[in-house]
Amino acid sequence: YFAERNHFMSLVDLNAIAPDLKSIKPFAFQNTFIQGIVLPDTLETIGEEAFSSSTLISLHFPSSVRYIDDRAFYDLHNLSSVTFAEDSQLEFIGEEGFARFSGWVVGSSPSYPLESIILPSSIEFLGERVFGSQRGLKSVIIPENAPLKAIPDYAFWASEKLETISLPSHIEVIGNYAFSHTNLKHITLPATLSGWGTHSFYGASSLES
Repeated sequence: YFAERNHFMSLVDLNAIAPDLKSIKPFAFQNTFIQGIVLPDTLETIGEEAFSSSTLISLHFPSSVRYIDDRAFYDLHNLSSVTFAEDSQLEFIGEEGFARFSGWVVGSSPSYPLESIILPSSIEFLGERVFGSQRGLKSVIIPENAPLKAIPDYAFWASEKLETISLPSHIEVIGNYAFSHTNLKHITLPATLSGWGTHSFYGASSLES
């Protein structure tokens, strides 16, 4: 409903509109032309495809956000900045949460402005292809004290410019194709790693050690 009635709003301040909001419903802002969103400090969950295919440029998540559902921020062509509050409580990012469309549309020239991301130390779960096809992404930091235990299947698949990633030393699983077709040059595999899936580093031709 909001998306239908406010298709061309450049900035949405949810602090002003709904200061006690706890959840953004699925598809709420899908395909809208909003460039900025102010999320209230009461917000806890963001629904499936809530902002998918919108024109958001930057995102800042308040500490209250705990759950980001599947494809909530899927295929955002203009997204250049994603930040989290220092005391973030974010635990869950679902499948393709920040992924880009992996194909090509004839006559299009998509941009990939997101170059780096630092996940919060509260993160526990990442869904399949969470940052898949983020072709401009160069650097990812997952803090050492984050309770995350697994890098999921296709997590950074086809993120062709990804050069560096910092993983917690207690990671146990690296999934199928997790880092395939990236530009990784070096990666430190934790001693806790029990194994990795099929073709975890397939096509990472720059990998030296």
